[in-house]
Amino acid sequence: SEPVLASKLPKRCRKVLLAAADVYRPAAITQLEILGKSIDVEVFSMGSEADPVDIAKQAVEKAKREGFDTVIVDTAGRQGIN
Repeated sequence: SEPVLASKLPKRCRKVLLAAADVYRPAAITQLEILGKSIDVEVFSMGSEADPVDIAKQAVEKAKREGFDTVIVDTAGRQGIN
């Protein structure tokens, strides 16, 4: 099924940028790029060796420069041990 947030925003006249900041799962960046292409949303990536915080910061800077009004940062999520 299609992710609700990323796919619905362009239909609401939002210019969306997805930021690939999950550098811990080997296929995460590729998966996000495939998703972005399928829903016609640009994906910003700095590769799997970059720091997730730097990726998010650079994505926001790119968004400001290029007129994106929405940035969605895909992260690894919680990594804590219960």
